[in-house]
Amino acid sequence: MVMKTLLDESAQKKYRNFKTLVRRHGDPQDPFKLESVLDPSTPDQDNREIILNQLNIYELTALGIRRGIFDEQFYKRWFHATFMKDYETAQAFIQGAQEKKASLYCEMSALYNRWTRAGHPVSPKEGSGPPGGY
Repeated sequence: MVMKTLLDESAQKKYRNFKTLVRRHGDPQDPFKLESVLDPSTPDQDNREIILNQLNIYELTALGIRRGIFDEQFYKRWFHATFMKDYETAQAFIQGAQEKKASLYCEMSALYNRWTRAGHPVSPKEGSGPPGGY
């Protein structure tokens, strides 16, 4: 998944589109908010699909990590900051989805919470355990 995101032009374009929405979400001048497209009947289906696509990739990756299919140490060193920032930005969308169905993005949320406690693998939070945060 990491390599697909890195090498596949279509995946890169989808992620750039997601980051454009993230920037819009954070711009006080722009009325767009990620959670504004939470409702499946929103007329803004294109932006909804962009958000769902990225969050579903993160959910699948988090599930793969939990099941031991993906190497957590590798992924954490590679994408820790990006994953954490994207989760925090999309948190209102994620929580809104979970209010409707608790199992949505549960793997991603569990990974975020675990990584929040452990900190970054190179500079873990004080008192969180051995260097590397694992």
